[in-house]
Amino acid sequence: MSLRRLPLMLAVVVVALATPAILLRSPRQPPTRVAGDAALLDSLAIEFPNPRLAEDLREALSRVNMTLDVFTHWNVSVELYRTLPMLSYRLLILRVHTAAFYKDGRPVHVALGTGEPFAPQRYVDLQLSKKVGALVLLKSEDRYFAIPPEFISSEMEGNFHGAVIIIAGCKGLVTNVTAEALVRRGASVVIGWDEDVTATHTDRAVVMLVRLLADGNTVKEAVTGVMEALGPDPLYGARLRWYPQDAGDVRLVSG
Repeated sequence: MSLRRLPLMLAVVVVALATPAILLRSPRQPPTRVAGDAALLDSLAIEFPNPRLAEDLREALSRVNMTLDVFTHWNVSVELYRTLPMLSYRLLILRVHTAAFYKDGRPVHVALGTGEPFAPQRYVDLQLSKKVGALVLLKSEDRYFAIPPEFISSEMEGNFHGAVIIIAGCKGLVTNVTAEALVRRGASVVIGWDEDVTATHTDRAVVMLVRLLADGNTVKEAVTGVMEALGPDPLYGARLRWYPQDAGDVRLVSG
């Protein structure tokens, strides 16, 4: 199996949890919005780089004069997640690893990965209160901090003010708990996969999805269009869905 065909799902190991616009900021510094209307958080680039993705997304968004900020590698930090609602993006694309926590064989929630290396001595209070955890990468034993829904609910600052959020990693919507936390934080809709997904498939799907949304389609029309054109992930069978279900009429731009 090629590494590009590995699932984007990761194991939770601590449950206690080449463009000018790429941000090269220390994770210890609270990030600030650059200038864009949309943002791509791309910690997946650590293992599955796709230099063309940002270019394709910029082209899609340029149709409606929207611009894109890119946070990559270590810039996708705990502090970025903390302040993300305050940055007033209309569209957020989370190209990050995810880790699902299961109990009695059923998914309880999904944690969103960062690009910030895990260190036991950092965020100790958040680790003890299970508001941050850690995950291990697919191609190495390196560990990175992960953000469960408890962090979204209690530690994030501000409101998403109706932003559309796309979780491009595995199983973002295998359960609605994390999506619900984002909606309570002000997102209008969360779009994601219901199973493991390969990097190649999710990248193709996300670009098509953003193009359809930028063309004025509703979330339901855009997700349906992607699934009809590309189908489920060929290896894992993942399908795109959205939450909440009654948000199918949400539009990124006026139709």
